[in-house]
Amino acid sequence: DHTLPLGDWSFTLGTPASDLDGFDFAALDLSAVIRTGPAPDATEAVIAAIPIAPFLVSADLTVEDLAPILDWLAALMANNQFKVVFDPITVITDVALAEPDIDFAAASTTQLVANGQINRINIFFVDGFSGPSGSSYLGISGGLPGPVGEQNAFNGILINAQSTRSGPVEFWQRTTAEFAFHEMG
Repeated sequence: DHTLPLGDWSFTLGTPASDLDGFDFAALDLSAVIRTGPAPDATEAVIAAIPIAPFLVSADLTVEDLAPILDWLAALMANNQFKVVFDPITVITDVALAEPDIDFAAASTTQLVANGQINRINIFFVDGFSGPSGSSYLGISGGLPGPVGEQNAFNGILINAQSTRSGPVEFWQRTTAEFAFHEMG
């Protein structure tokens, strides 16, 4: 239980639906995550250590392909005063999950994200996305990328690891890391 300061609090919710006809507002469940404790000291060299569980779900990318992307991600984090602690890369060999739907409620996305851990930011590097306009997405997040303290269908982010692969190798590695950093929030 937390006591919040007096004042006006509001949330803004959005939907990709073109209209709200047939939208069941009574079925909505809103959870809020509130940070407690002292504010981080921005003068410290490292504000926080972030645990990340990387997952590779690809028909043709390898752990060796992903390693330099994680190096770029660690450098981006360090430049922003965060230390990253990577778990070993988990390879998911079910290629049917390599192009999950852009909708976190879709079966393929839910099945994939179910592999995540509750106490990590789970990053799933996939070959692309299915669904309407899926090929144009660079990454998706179900909201908080983790850790949310519970296993659910939104505990992770998904990154299209193929979106800039046709360019120079260093560009592909850097931009894929930047997409992950962006989706982490």
